[in-house]
Amino acid sequence: MIEKEQYYIDYLKPEYNILKIANSRLGHKLSEKTKKAVSIALRGKKYKVNRLKIITKPNTITCETRLNISSRCKGVSVKVYDKSNNLVKAFPTITSAAKHFGISERTIYKIERRGVSYDDYVYEFEVKDTRI
Repeated sequence: MIEKEQYYIDYLKPEYNILKIANSRLGHKLSEKTKKAVSIALRGKKYKVNRLKIITKPNTITCETRLNISSRCKGVSVKVYDKSNNLVKAFPTITSAAKHFGISERTIYKIERRGVSYDDYVYEFEVKDTRI
C-alpha cells in the first residue's frame, strides 16, 4: 500500500499534502506552538526501557562511600526568574529544580549548557565547588 501511495503522490502532486514521501515525516517541521504542546504533554511520563527483569547485586555502597563521593563533586544551585526578572524560586540542586517543574534533570542540564529560557522562565546557575 505504501508503494501505491507513493505512486499517487508522485503522479498527482497533491497541493495540500506537505509530506512528499509516503510513510515518512522527512522534511516536516513542527511549529513552536506544537513543540511546546508536545513538551508539556510528555512531562512526568516514565518510559520502560526494558520489560525484562534485570538481576542486580545488592547495594554495596556504604554511607561513608556516598559521603566521600559527594564531597568530591561540585554542586549547582539554580535560581528561576520570570519574564519580569522577579525571582520565582531558588533551588539548592538541579535535581530539586527538575522535580519542582516536572521535567527531567537532563532538560535542566540542556538549559544550563545552551543558556536559553524555558517555559517563559530564565534560569541562572551557580556552581558551588565543595570538593575537598
